[in-house]
Amino acid sequence: MGAGKSVAASAVGDLLDRDFPPHARFHGLHNFGDTSYANAVLQALFACGTFRRQLVQYYVRYKKKRPRNYSVTMELGRLFWQMQQCKQRMMLFKPGAFLDSVSTHTDLFDELAHPDAHELLRFLLTQIADDVRADQELERQQRDDFIRQKLLRSRRRSAVAAAGAAGGGAAAAGG
Repeated sequence: MGAGKSVAASAVGDLLDRDFPPHARFHGLHNFGDTSYANAVLQALFACGTFRRQLVQYYVRYKKKRPRNYSVTMELGRLFWQMQQCKQRMMLFKPGAFLDSVSTHTDLFDELAHPDAHELLRFLLTQIADDVRADQELERQQRDDFIRQKLLRSRRRSAVAAAGAAGGGAAAAGG
């Protein structure tokens, strides 16, 4: 066997090569204790192509504007971006930063709560909608502030030009 490759991994690789097209990718999530419910939700959401693409676009758009662990949406987007960018045929990802973000934003999923997949899904969809709305509102406010500032500068220039024209015309008439 090759260096570091088990017999089972080699057999799985042979099966994948035989039964699936070469571009197919198989990405899994590491289970951190009692997180199989979370992994099931994450894998189901990742399999929804439109949802995944929108979330990755959101992450790429805001990753330089937002601090790490800014929101659950950003951490989920980062995890999906990493999974989507992976070129390896098989890869196991660790959703630890995402799970930490969830526990930072709610206590619904602590070790004693025994959460269900549907509770996590509801939390995620609500959180994503709230985060996207908040970012859209912030961008709207920034755009409105920019337009206000531009209008104020334009009015000031017009007032200065009008004052200059009035002052220059009076000096010419007086002279």
